[in-house]
Amino acid sequence: MSFPMRDVEFRGSRDAEGELTWGQRFFWDLYESTPPEDQGNVNVGITTPVPPGKSVDEVLTAVSWMLSRYEALRTTFFCGASDDPRQLVHRSGRVGVAMVETGDIEGILSHLDDVIRRRPLNLSEMIPVRLALISVEGRPSCILLVASHVAADGWGLQLIRRDLEQYLTRGSCEPYAGIQPLDQALFESSDAGRASSKRALEYWRTQISRYPSSMYEGIQLAPAAPRYIEATLEAPALTIAAREISRRIKTTPASAVLAAYVLLTAHRAGQRQSNFCLYSGNRFNFSTRESVGAFSQQSPISIETSRDSFTNIVRGAHRSALSLYRNGAYPPPAAAAILAESNASWQQPVECDSVVNIVSKPVSDVTSQTYADLQSLRKLEACSEFVVQHRYERAGHALNLRINSDMITVLADTSVYAEEHAEELLRGMQRTLIAAATGSDSVDELLNTVRLPVR
Repeated sequence: MSFPMRDVEFRGSRDAEGELTWGQRFFWDLYESTPPEDQGNVNVGITTPVPPGKSVDEVLTAVSWMLSRYEALRTTFFCGASDDPRQLVHRSGRVGVAMVETGDIEGILSHLDDVIRRRPLNLSEMIPVRLALISVEGRPSCILLVASHVAADGWGLQLIRRDLEQYLTRGSCEPYAGIQPLDQALFESSDAGRASSKRALEYWRTQISRYPSSMYEGIQLAPAAPRYIEATLEAPALTIAAREISRRIKTTPASAVLAAYVLLTAHRAGQRQSNFCLYSGNRFNFSTRESVGAFSQQSPISIETSRDSFTNIVRGAHRSALSLYRNGAYPPPAAAAILAESNASWQQPVECDSVVNIVSKPVSDVTSQTYADLQSLRKLEACSEFVVQHRYERAGHALNLRINSDMITVLADTSVYAEEHAEELLRGMQRTLIAAATGSDSVDELLNTVRLPVR
């Protein structure tokens, strides 16, 4: 299916070239290490609703404003003379916007996910975005923006939607207060940036020294074909239960979710600790929190379980995560050198089998709802549906978990987590948090409710 296109021009304040930020380099390395046919998996997308009564021309004017405002969206990437990647900001140019007419918004968004988001972007030849304006009976309904993760992380996309909604509603928006990627790269090469890097890399050395060669060594199931599954579980009860646990023991909901993950994955692997890579948002001040760019990176973490109580696991997860977040921004080539050095000194290389991303947002969509009682949470839990969304032959990790508000997404290697095991992991995390939120603190009692096989 092809769509008519409308060109939109953009004009910013400068043409400029420079090094990549650490966050950009992290996603660039991920992009470059991905087979070309799968590089669309490094893209992210977001939709922005259009207020009623806006014309097509008014919406395209807003798209032009958006591209002009954020340098990250009008940047190309290339390898310089030393083979190190560099970025080139374009002061002006144009981009095509697909004009999509539909009577089925959900259906067309699912179709566009395949034909726009999952199709690789050539980052050296085009700015790192694709755009579509979706209309119903000639009336603009929403804007779909697809961007490479090299250009923007999930936080940055939420900022774009926030600002674009404001511009569409008011015809204006507050001046941009974020730091542009080229200026962030300059900070990272400064004395302060180098000091921060030194601390982060020391954290890497400490964590890598605690890692086994593989979290799931010895587990080898007959894999499905295709080998990897991507599935989702809508889990509102998990969100409410995690919030109640954090309120009671004064941590954060993310720490409670991490504790449930640590308990169940360590149980699956037959170990007393869970080793994985955890994403850090790395937005430490106002200018980075308001920046559209790529800041997120993942770092290794090792969290021990406790047979004493689930509360102790939550507190341990909280301390470990805070340490990681304080040291989450680093130059990826230097971290890769530490990993290579560690691997050279061991007979078996260290592997990061699993990745966890607990998504933070600049605009909260968390409701004020709190848990009422066990029965209410059980009713919510009963509504949770596990849905396999995609199957892949290649992915890379035994487990990749993303928690975004009430939605958990898992990408699992079926040679380690068969489909029914992946489902039980997600449901078991929700079940564990519900039980912990409503009075159960015994680790043995919590594990008795989980039907995961042990290595």
